[in-house]
Amino acid sequence: MVDAEEALGSSVKGLSEQMKDVANKFQRRLAAAKKLNAGKILELSDLIFLRFNEDSDAIFAKNIEEIIGKELAINVDRGKGISHSDLR
Repeated sequence: MVDAEEALGSSVKGLSEQMKDVANKFQRRLAAAKKLNAGKILELSDLIFLRFNEDSDAIFAKNIEEIIGKELAINVDRGKGISHSDLR
């Protein structure tokens, strides 16, 4: 008979290197929740989290605290990813 611990496996769970690569490709990034004008000081309500292709330079959602309170240098349309180059 198999004991429960053996059947459940290790309590330490992780991603394989292959799964990490896939996960990185599909991480959510920051985008404009509405049309935002140049000079706007970014607030949480201005942002949404979307998945972009891996070539996108939009800021990763996990880095949101880096851009709250920053000023937009350009106009950004609704749904467009926000990159560091869009900020002052």
